[in-house]
Amino acid sequence: MANRLSTQFTNTIIKGVYTVYARINIGATGAPTLQKWNPANRTYTAAPTTGSGPYAIGVEGVKSISRISAGVYTLLLQDTWQRLLAFNGFASNATGLPTTLGFGVWSVGTDVTTLATGIKFSTETATGVAGDPVNGDFINLQIVLQNASVI
Repeated sequence: MANRLSTQFTNTIIKGVYTVYARINIGATGAPTLQKWNPANRTYTAAPTTGSGPYAIGVEGVKSISRISAGVYTLLLQDTWQRLLAFNGFASNATGLPTTLGFGVWSVGTDVTTLATGIKFSTETATGVAGDPVNGDFINLQIVLQNASVI
């Protein structure tokens, strides 16, 4: 169960709703890097990948991102959750149009109760198949979850 301080009101009928955001940079051959926002200089840098403690690795609710195959990724969360309510995202590229036009969630269904399971998703191209974003693309994700401790 997630045990974090959060904004109290989300104006929803469902109790215990949390929104987690992630920024992922795409490198050569579709290699993803989870990014951390640095407000002092208003830039993104790579999120920590080592450390001790439950929240030392990753950033703001997301533990890691890994590429499984062309256009298929697994996003691990730092906490456990009752269920996945929504998964939204957009891709962008600083020099032109991104190659990713959509996202598909593969294997979670509504169960996000273990840290090891994560959320498996695909980035989809104009032809509707999973494909790697190009080097330099970045992906912003919005993941809406329900807390595991809420009845």
